[in-house]
Amino acid sequence: MRIIFCLLIMSCFIFSNRNLEDSFCFENYSLNNVKIKSRGTLEHKYIEDTYYEECWLFDIEKTNGIEEILWYPDYNNRINRNEGKIVINKQIFIFKDYGLYVPEVKLYSINYNEKTYLLIMGNIGKYGNKRCFIFDITDSDSIAFYQPESKFICKEMAEHFVGIYNNKLCFFFSTKRYEWNGQYKLAPYYIEGDSLKQLCDKNGKPYFVDYSYKTKYEQEYVIDDKYIPPRETDKVQ
Repeated sequence: MRIIFCLLIMSCFIFSNRNLEDSFCFENYSLNNVKIKSRGTLEHKYIEDTYYEECWLFDIEKTNGIEEILWYPDYNNRINRNEGKIVINKQIFIFKDYGLYVPEVKLYSINYNEKTYLLIMGNIGKYGNKRCFIFDITDSDSIAFYQPESKFICKEMAEHFVGIYNNKLCFFFSTKRYEWNGQYKLAPYYIEGDSLKQLCDKNGKPYFVDYSYKTKYEQEYVIDDKYIPPRETDKVQ
């Protein structure tokens, strides 16, 4: 029994010193930085939607015909403080209480399989965790918005949370398994139709890595459980 306990401690130590990104052996896919030429809040008299007390204007380098983004933060909605709004090419997208810190938002683009995606990424909390909005801007006159619900990118993944896995463009999101503790689930999601779907095996079982932080204040982690079948390319080899 003592030997088994020691082995468990050793395995936890090994896992806690690995990078969480290494848990999934995916091909890194480069994100293109979208330059923000200027950003700032509009004067109140220029805010078109009077339900909001504040509106940010992002003047960006031209990306698939898009040159500016309007952002109405959820916390400044006078009617419903959990509902924010983003306007791109006069198209309106509503989002729910994400808590992004707007002044530090970054923009990225991805080109894959004749599709172009715009990613709006920002920080939440004080541990470097991030959230991301995904827009399909292939046709800038008909933009699709993919809202990852309550899922967020954990600190270890940072801007490398996009990759090719089993020939799919995947976004690796992490979410709490329970609201009251530090246990999390990391899983790859891909776009299909009008939604984000978790990657599953041929039997419909989702891929995942369950992990938890060693302490409340440290970002080192221990893997509790995982289900990661071999990639299709690995099977061929």
